[in-house]
Amino acid sequence: MNPLQVLENWLERLKPQGLILGATPDARFTFDMRQPFSRREAFLRERAAGGYDKTEEMYLRWCRYTAPYNTPEDLRRRNYSIHIHYYTPQVFRELVDILAGEGHDLALFLDTAPNNKDFGFVIRKNS
Repeated sequence: MNPLQVLENWLERLKPQGLILGATPDARFTFDMRQPFSRREAFLRERAAGGYDKTEEMYLRWCRYTAPYNTPEDLRRRNYSIHIHYYTPQVFRELVDILAGEGHDLALFLDTAPNNKDFGFVIRKNS
């Protein structure tokens, strides 16, 4: 949830030349392949709304594209964890580009994992 705010929180704590390293599933090669990939508008909307709560819309989308036999109510009752965003390397680059366009001096490195289901990333805070 709210990946722009999460990255901004991490960047605030980094010194210049500090790194954020991670890996995320590539939605093209996992069960998320049926989901529409995340878009810039969703990232900006979540940051503007603040917080990290899942909305009804997010549950409905997950059910519609991933498991239509489920309902949001059933997922909540079972405390079932759903993916909120669906990344490809290009989508992740667009996410970081939003921050760079807002004045964060960043470098991004992306690489596909050997399993071809994930990709790794390194974000460097240049200054």
